[in-house]
Amino acid sequence: MNYDAYIFDVDGVLIDTSQSFSLAVIYAVEKATASTQFQLHHYNSLKDISGFNNDWIVAITGAGWIIFYPSTSFESFLELVIYRGNGFNSLKAAIPEITDSLIQNVSRLAMEAYGGITACDQLYGFKPTSIKIDGMWKNETPYIKKNVIENILPLSGIVTGRNKTEMELGFQILGWDLPEPRVAVSDNPKLDKPNPKKLMQIIGELDSQTPIYFGDSIDDYLLVKNFNDQSEMKIKFCCVGKNNGIPEYDYRVNDIMEYFQKYGVKL
Repeated sequence: MNYDAYIFDVDGVLIDTSQSFSLAVIYAVEKATASTQFQLHHYNSLKDISGFNNDWIVAITGAGWIIFYPSTSFESFLELVIYRGNGFNSLKAAIPEITDSLIQNVSRLAMEAYGGITACDQLYGFKPTSIKIDGMWKNETPYIKKNVIENILPLSGIVTGRNKTEMELGFQILGWDLPEPRVAVSDNPKLDKPNPKKLMQIIGELDSQTPIYFGDSIDDYLLVKNFNDQSEMKIKFCCVGKNNGIPEYDYRVNDIMEYFQKYGVKL
């Protein structure tokens, strides 16, 4: 079926970030704690939980585990956090001793690792002082390029956990762009996924009646679920890549190109 609006998550859907954000987070936690205890499987466990779509929150959580719960298994630590809700507020409830200084330091280290000497200033407005590498963003590659998707770009939108400058860099990597009203970036935690408000605005901007959303995380699934619960219109959900704890979907594909090839969308 062809839809009249195609809304995309970015990381893991349009752009291969498997060697960028995750490595930046792990590097930042190691730098902040002088420990290699936090590894990729810990990162992935957090990303499978609602409220941890933001990689800097994942980095702070990893550092908090090592610093404040050094004798507790990561699984048990996660239970303590999840018991109090989800996301950053539940982390602070689980670790009341966590300071603003630690939060800012770990966030900055993750930004330095991701942006590096090549893009940290462009992305975050400061030059790296602790982690002086090229930047993990340079490992990113597009899953789909403009010449392949060009025909549906006029029908497309973005809902991402990236901030504005990170998304600008993402468009450079993709080789294409979209008008600002059709791009929802992370600029207010209250409006981040799974809050459907920005998704509703984009679908309205596209004047869509039959939209579809492509995502790869539990928060993407909840974004669509919340939209469908709060709107008279229904949006279909395509799960891209691994299941990642997503309980239900309308389509599931290994990568974004598989959807277009499998379901006969004319590009």
